[in-house]
Amino acid sequence: MKKAARGHGFVVLAAFLTGAVSRGADAVETLKLEVRETAGIRRFGYPVALRLPELSLGDAKPRFRLREEGKPVSAQFREEVSDGGASAWWLDFALNMTPHAVRTLTLEYGPDIAADKEPRGLELKPTSEGFEIRNGSHLTWAAGRNLFALVKSVDAGDLKYLREGGVRLGIEGPQEVLYPRDETAPPRVIRSGPLAVAIRYEFAPASGALAGTKSIVDLTFPASKSWVQVDWQIDDPRQVVRSVRAEIAQRLAAPTEEEPTLVDFGAASLVYMSLAAGDRGKLQAIAKAADRNGPPSGALSPSWEVLRGDKNPLEPFVVQAAGRGRAEAEGWAHVMDRQRCLALGVDEFGDSDADSVEIAAEGDVTLVRKFDRDRQDRPVKRFRFWLHFVGFPPHVTAATSPQSMLSPLTVRISEP
Repeated sequence: MKKAARGHGFVVLAAFLTGAVSRGADAVETLKLEVRETAGIRRFGYPVALRLPELSLGDAKPRFRLREEGKPVSAQFREEVSDGGASAWWLDFALNMTPHAVRTLTLEYGPDIAADKEPRGLELKPTSEGFEIRNGSHLTWAAGRNLFALVKSVDAGDLKYLREGGVRLGIEGPQEVLYPRDETAPPRVIRSGPLAVAIRYEFAPASGALAGTKSIVDLTFPASKSWVQVDWQIDDPRQVVRSVRAEIAQRLAAPTEEEPTLVDFGAASLVYMSLAAGDRGKLQAIAKAADRNGPPSGALSPSWEVLRGDKNPLEPFVVQAAGRGRAEAEGWAHVMDRQRCLALGVDEFGDSDADSVEIAAEGDVTLVRKFDRDRQDRPVKRFRFWLHFVGFPPHVTAATSPQSMLSPLTVRISEP
C-alpha cells in the first residue's frame, strides 16, 4: 500500500479564523468545521480532537452543541485550565467517513443555548498509583504517575495485554539512557469525559546532562477505539537529546514450535514473520541524512530494512532494493499470539530520523527514535505513536488499520 499522507489531526487554526465566528439569532455563535479524510481509507467511529480558538463571550461561560445539516452530532466539550489560569476548550467527537470524503459540521455555542446530553462512555478515576480509565465493562486502562510507569495495565475482562513493567519511556542524553521518574511532575488531566480522556506528564530536570530540556507527554484515550495515543514533545534548546524510546512489556503466550509469535511489519509493503522462542524481529528506517553525500555508486541507499535472528547482530531478512528510489516504510507492526494483538504505529517513521521497531518473541517491544544530530534547526523534537490493543486476529477484531491510525482525519475551521 502506498504510504498515506500524514496529518497530525490537530490542525493549526490561525489561518482559518478570519470571519470564522458569526452571531446568529438568540446570541448563538457558530463555527464551521471542515473534516477531511485524506488517506483514502474508510473510517468507522474515528476519533477527532480539536483545541478551539479563543471564544469571546466576556465573563459568560459558553455552552456548546455540534450539528451536521441541523442534526445533532454526539460530542464532548471540556475546558482545559493551565497552571497560569488561562483556559481553552477542547472538542472531541467521532465520525464514520468514506475515502476522501469531506464533511461540514456546525459548532454552536453561547451562554444560553440548550446543550445536548452527552453519551455514556469513558470514566476516569484517580488511584493511589495514578489513574484508572474504564470504557464500560469491556476495557480498563491503568495509567501511572510518571514516565517510567506510563501505562501499567490494559485489561479486556480476563484478557490482560501487559506484563509487569507495562509501557515506559526513556530518553538518552550525552552519556546514557535515562528513565525519568522522580523529576516527573504530578500528571495533570487535560480533559476527561465520555468520549476522550487526556493526561499530561511533564519532565524538566534541573541538573545533569538533560538540564534545560523540557518534556511534555500527552496520553489520549478515545472511547471509540481501544488505543492510546502517546504524543511526546521535547524542548531541547541545547540539542543534547540523542534519542528517545518506548518499551512495551506485552503479555503473550510463550511461543512454541506449533504456535510461534506472529509479527507483521509495515515497511513499503507488508513483511510478515514468525518468531520462535529467543527470536527477535526488527524494522528500522535509515534516515534521509544518510543520503546527503550519496553512496559510491551514485544510487540511493535503502530507506528501510527488516532484520531477524536470535543473537546480535540480527541478520537481514528483507531489505529495500537500492537504486529504485526511496520507498518509505509505513512504520507499523502487529504482534500476536492466538488471543491478543498489539497493533502499533509510529508517526513520521524514518522521515528525518533513524527510527526502529524491535520485537522479541516473548513480547518485549521497543520503539526508538534517534534524532539526526546534524539538524540544528529543530529545538523542539517530537515522538508520537499509537498502541492499539485488540483480539486475534486483528482482521476480524480491529475496525481500524494501522495506516488509519497513522493518518488521522484533518479538521479545520472554515468560513461560516
